[in-house]
Amino acid sequence: MRSSEKRVSAFAISNDSLFVCFADKFGVVWFVDLDGFHENQALAGNKAEPILAHYCSIITSLEFSLDGRFIISADRDFKIRVTLFPKKPLDGAHEIQSFCLGQSEFAQALSIEHGRLPC
Repeated sequence: MRSSEKRVSAFAISNDSLFVCFADKFGVVWFVDLDGFHENQALAGNKAEPILAHYCSIITSLEFSLDGRFIISADRDFKIRVTLFPKKPLDGAHEIQSFCLGQSEFAQALSIEHGRLPC
């Protein structure tokens, strides 16, 4: 179990179940490494680390691409952002691959179908 200092608005578990990302109400996406975690084991040494942000916009949904190369986030400012997810999330910069703009309402949920990114 992992707690957050701020209210969680979205979360995603990687397809290989090695890590989880969650977003807080301030638009920050946090990362927790689950490698080596077992059901009866606490995550005491694995604290959440911030890895990206939407800068004060509430993130409404997070999804990993099927191949794990991207994390897709949607926010209350009508933006969907596709970010390259590095192999070592805490070691490298996060490159924004693209933005999906022009929605008339904010996305409440994201779905990756047949490996296709939303934009």
